[in-house]
Amino acid sequence: MINLYEDYKWFIDNAFPIILPKFFKSHYRKFGVKKYNKKLLKNIFQNKIKLIYSQKKYEKIINDIKKEWLKVEEDFWDALERLGFKSKKAFLCYISLYGPGGQFKYPNSITIRAVNKMDLKEANTNIAHEIMHLLLYKKFEKLNLKYAQIEGIVDLFFIKTEIKNIFPNYKKQTIAKHNEKLFERIINLHNPKKTHKWRHYFS
Repeated sequence: MINLYEDYKWFIDNAFPIILPKFFKSHYRKFGVKKYNKKLLKNIFQNKIKLIYSQKKYEKIINDIKKEWLKVEEDFWDALERLGFKSKKAFLCYISLYGPGGQFKYPNSITIRAVNKMDLKEANTNIAHEIMHLLLYKKFEKLNLKYAQIEGIVDLFFIKTEIKNIFPNYKKQTIAKHNEKLFERIINLHNPKKTHKWRHYFS
């Protein structure tokens, strides 16, 4: 919740869709980011969340997401390996009731929002999307890409490669810039020895 507070202005400035508890916005309007005490804010948020949090409901959400992810996990990793990515890595997936649809923290953790039916329906896609961010993080950093470019590259993996068959309902990021030449450059940087094989996967 603290990281959402610190990034809240960015979400608003970029019209990025997020879900927040009712008390969040009023607290932000009153204190902003310059006047707040991190430790105190954490305690305030924890106490307020306790009033609306249901452990039983939260555990059911986690189990439902796990069940759905297991249906596509092997296919997803098999597709990645055929695209030149190495064998499976271990990632930590956290479930949140607030924030954007998904977030990642390098090197190995992602957070998925699951607060309504649409979130649950898109959970698999969001998990895969954030994993792609982590797998490509160093490539993006090396090229010093901007946020919109990064989102565009991740989108294209779900649109231009066989991964699209696993997530046929994938939705492009509204903020993304889709540059197919840059996409191919990323692919070549990722696996230069197999450059000629990549075109087999393009639609």
